[in-house]
Amino acid sequence: MNAANDARERFVSDLQTLAGHAQELMHQTTAISTESIAVAREQLRQSLSVAGESIRKFQADTLDRGRKAVEQTDSYVRENPWQAIAIGLVAGLALGVAGGSFASRSSSTRA
Repeated sequence: MNAANDARERFVSDLQTLAGHAQELMHQTTAISTESIAVAREQLRQSLSVAGESIRKFQADTLDRGRKAVEQTDSYVRENPWQAIAIGLVAGLALGVAGGSFASRSSSTRA
């Protein structure tokens, strides 16, 4: 899940960087007044506006889904505390066994 969050953050960051570069290009070409440049600049401005709105919606949706997942988890744990403890215990044991197995394989390959 953390990798998915990192990918989303990179995606949003890359889009914001792209938008910043495109806005800088528009600013630097303001002095050029040929008709085709003016049309291209306006199309780019509109596209950036749409992309910016999409980014904002994407971020809001992602945050909303994250909040809902946290609320559902909290609700489940409050309604089923013993099951939640058992699940946590089993997950911890599984990770401990897997980590121990990995550590023993790792140390035996070094010897």
